[in-house]
Amino acid sequence: MGGGGCLMDLGMHCIDLLRMFLGEVVEVSAFTDTLVFKYPVEDTSIVTLGFDTKAYGVVDNFFNIPDASAQNRLEIYGTKGCILSDGTIGQESAGKLKTYVQKEAKDYEAAQRREAAGMRIGETSPTPVNMYRAEVEHFINCVQKDLEPINSGYEATKNLQIVLAAYESSKTGKKIKP
Repeated sequence: MGGGGCLMDLGMHCIDLLRMFLGEVVEVSAFTDTLVFKYPVEDTSIVTLGFDTKAYGVVDNFFNIPDASAQNRLEIYGTKGCILSDGTIGQESAGKLKTYVQKEAKDYEAAQRREAAGMRIGETSPTPVNMYRAEVEHFINCVQKDLEPINSGYEATKNLQIVLAAYESSKTGKKIKP
């Protein structure tokens, strides 16, 4: 009834998160299919996103992988390190976040040798909060104080346009500009 399967249900949130980190999506390529279940919608999706910042992102969502196997993982890689988070993308307030950041090197060759440049490694676990309660409390606060919500209907509409572009890409086999 919602118009889609795992991409519409789960991928929408991952796309929103990547937009927060990487900027606006300017092109979308996708594969979607129903491989395991006899659903009228997809149980498998892989989406590649091109951002206006020249970054790229990949969102994979599946209804056909057990939750424990999926690990609810977010990985962000850049020229100076990465952020790896396990158990943080999901309905529970849990997980761990690790950062690996390259220490400054004096020259390009040293920067290319991980041994010479070294890495700073950090790890954190978020303080558990009830996400749904926090969402409702934020909305109530916005209504009472006439404030704009953090995530507006406009942002949700942009995410939907990207998901619909992914479905079009999957059907046509072409890159789509949302």
